[in-house]
Amino acid sequence: MIEIPQWLRDTDPALLPEQHRKIAELIGYDKMLNLVSTYSGDYLYIPKLDAIIRAVRNKSLIEDHRKGTAPLELAHKYDLSVVQVYEIIKRAQADRNDEQITFFEGK
Repeated sequence: MIEIPQWLRDTDPALLPEQHRKIAELIGYDKMLNLVSTYSGDYLYIPKLDAIIRAVRNKSLIEDHRKGTAPLELAHKYDLSVVQVYEIIKRAQADRNDEQITFFEGK
């Protein structure tokens, strides 16, 4: 992490280069400085929003299913077909089985 001088923290964000100004507009000036200070010169991979939505939706759907919510209700809640709901449940069960097998095999 690079030390951020106080005068830079006190600087008018309008003086920033455009790419930094855009980040500051999104997350705020201080957070932009901290981000740049921490990852200066590195390449960052920022996942697509749909990947985050899908991962959180699937985990939430599985949690609801474990609590007893019926697949038809889950389909309505998450705007999916019942077939898609069953596929998500099936994948989650397969993943859990793989984890259990790995645990018992000592790997």
